[in-house]
Amino acid sequence: MELQTYFNELSCDPSPFSVKEARERIKVLMELLRALRSIGIKHFRISDDKYVCWELYPGCTLQEIIKETKNKAYIDFFHATFTAPFLDDDVKAKVEQNNTVLLRDDNEILCVGLAAAYFAKTFAISFDSDTFWHSVEYTIKVNNKEEKVIALCKEDDLKTPVFAQWQAKTCPPKIPTTKLEPNEKKFNLCGDHHGKKELKQLWDRLKHKDCIIECICSLPFCPKATDPIAKVYDDGTIDIVDITSDSGYAMKIRTTATDKFQTQKIADMIRKWIN
Repeated sequence: MELQTYFNELSCDPSPFSVKEARERIKVLMELLRALRSIGIKHFRISDDKYVCWELYPGCTLQEIIKETKNKAYIDFFHATFTAPFLDDDVKAKVEQNNTVLLRDDNEILCVGLAAAYFAKTFAISFDSDTFWHSVEYTIKVNNKEEKVIALCKEDDLKTPVFAQWQAKTCPPKIPTTKLEPNEKKFNLCGDHHGKKELKQLWDRLKHKDCIIECICSLPFCPKATDPIAKVYDDGTIDIVDITSDSGYAMKIRTTATDKFQTQKIADMIRKWIN
């Protein structure tokens, strides 16, 4: 079943905002939803009540803010992302049959979106209305038993260890492969690199992996490095250090990854191969 997310209705307060604040927060939500779409999470469940009736600033609802942009691509994106009904039958039954509350400032607050995310084994989306929603992981009580649930409110939350761990466990990224044969993959160094021998030996090990496309260039690096992964980039490239010798030589490689999560997964695989 396709993974979906649920709106955390508790994050609507405090509101309404000023016009400027509302637009800034909508932009934060938009960036998060786009980032989620890039990793295959395309649907966001939100209740009609919050979409049609919730005023972000006096006299203007979420639905009206989206419409007033007059940007068809922007409007189409939201319409394609928002999914109804808020709760499908299975999740709705679990939410209704269990008493679920959020623990906040020594208070227990009845929650629906966070409860739905917990029972659906997914995460919630919070509106960036308060710094409380910057924590990513929250404690809830389900029938008086404490549990944890994740709620994201901005794109950077995708980079947190808590979400990365959840993602690796729940929906590990599928790694694309290349059809290039090992000897068809390019091995490029910067000029007459004096570490060519060492880097070539490392490349000869890596070029047989079907998630690695080419060695882009050589790099200077510290010989004291102990981790073969020096840096991971969002564009699918990785800086790798030769830790099999004392040279500290390094190179930048291009992988088949199409997003930051696939790239990180490949980096983790390379670390294991080299170590």
